[in-house]
Amino acid sequence: MTDQILQALLQSSWQILLLSMLIWPLSRLSVRAYPNFAYALWIVALVKALLPIEISMPVQEMQNVVMSPVITGEFIVEAPVMTSPGLFTLSHLLLWGWILGVILFSIKLFYSERSHHRRLQAAQSLVPESWFLAMKSEFGIQKGVQIFIGPDVSGPLTNGILNPRIYLPQEYNTWNLDAKKSVLAHELVHVKRRDILIIYLQAVVRILYFFHPAIWIVNEQINLEREKICDDEAIDLAAAGRGAYGHQLYQHLESQIENHSMPVLAGSFFMSDRSILKRFRYIKEKRGDMKNKLKLHHILLILVVSSLAILIACSTEGGNAPNSPTELQKVASDAQNDEKVAYDKPPQPVGGYAAIQQNVVYPKLARKAGIGGRSIIQVIIDKQGVASDAVILKSSGHTMLDTAAMRAAEMTEWEPALKQDAPVAV
Repeated sequence: MTDQILQALLQSSWQILLLSMLIWPLSRLSVRAYPNFAYALWIVALVKALLPIEISMPVQEMQNVVMSPVITGEFIVEAPVMTSPGLFTLSHLLLWGWILGVILFSIKLFYSERSHHRRLQAAQSLVPESWFLAMKSEFGIQKGVQIFIGPDVSGPLTNGILNPRIYLPQEYNTWNLDAKKSVLAHELVHVKRRDILIIYLQAVVRILYFFHPAIWIVNEQINLEREKICDDEAIDLAAAGRGAYGHQLYQHLESQIENHSMPVLAGSFFMSDRSILKRFRYIKEKRGDMKNKLKLHHILLILVVSSLAILIACSTEGGNAPNSPTELQKVASDAQNDEKVAYDKPPQPVGGYAAIQQNVVYPKLARKAGIGGRSIIQVIIDKQGVASDAVILKSSGHTMLDTAAMRAAEMTEWEPALKQDAPVAV
């Protein structure tokens, strides 16, 4: 179980890294135009991280030479080399380190959100004005959206999944009408898009992959592109010019420069200072449709990236590693020249199955790391009882174990199979 969890994390991690390296240059194509495009690309990486699964693809296996029941190696279950490793192997230490990290980051998130929640409790309900209800109706938002204002609110933010709530700082009462409309329009876009759901999923991924730098980049890019989308729609809905909107954003940032702590599980008007500077530049240099409607080539690229995400998650049937590592495969050319017939008596290892077990040399590195596994091997037993042409039918997932298994099978002396009392190769 330990090896399976670590292998799943390792496999998912390199897949996320590979996707991120692909998405990064593609997302740069829309840095001044279509944030919806970049946002969708980064969401693909997020979804892949949430589903660290391997899709099994059926493959055509080699035709078995044997036509009657396959010899089973039941001795493997009782072999000393497969005994349970100690509690302090490298695999166990890595797993416990990951579990401890997940617990610590979860506790940190819990206490941070509880602290913000306590500050938000002091906020007072604000009766929405008619222009706010008009904007809400124009967005097609049917559910009620409550507005709260409080002295401990650092900046505008949206919270709540089923009952969305918009929190505003006390300075809201001093803003002019354009500033109020711009900020509330921005928060309404978060509500309309149900961004809070993605924000929660981002928090889960950030905890599970706290060790992965690519995940932090993915989350930062998702946050940035989401805010760009909301900025565009807010400017369009509030009928504010891009310059005026950017100036308001700067004024709000300047007033909150010393109190810039925001909840993680909320759609916030403010983000990191670096991200806000990128938003300023985007607002100033915006090109393209304000509605951010994707072009055909954007949709095709998103589909291509999604297909590649599925492709790199695919494997051949039955394991986490390739069934037949290239360096281990042999072409059983000699076997193709042997007569492929059913036998009356199957081949037997001289000395019984314990003879195979004695030939198993457990790799020292694998033993120290607590690595185990099962390899399914096909070998040719010729008429003289010599085993050769070992081929991996199903890999253990570890090259060193597969090599040891093939070597043990080929080193064993066999009694050949018999067909009508004559030895045959099988």
